[in-house]
Amino acid sequence: MFFLAGIPWFIYALVSAGLIGVKTILQKAELKKEHSLDYVVAFSLVAMLLTLFLWPWINFASLDILTLAYIYTASFLGSIAIWLGAK
Repeated sequence: MFFLAGIPWFIYALVSAGLIGVKTILQKAELKKEHSLDYVVAFSLVAMLLTLFLWPWINFASLDILTLAYIYTASFLGSIAIWLGAK
């Protein structure tokens, strides 16, 4: 992973933008065949599975109520945004 440290930030931004473009094209192609709510549920489950490996590094003792409220609000609004984008 250390070999990626010398790459300029704008290369990361360009790669990220390209991957988001590919994801959007694939999403629109999939939404022609599938209902938007089914797509959002499948997308959320895949995202959850990909982030499960991060759980051992979470320090739950450092999370206060304000941080939890922020995380809950951000995830709720993000879910609504993904669903409306799929509609």
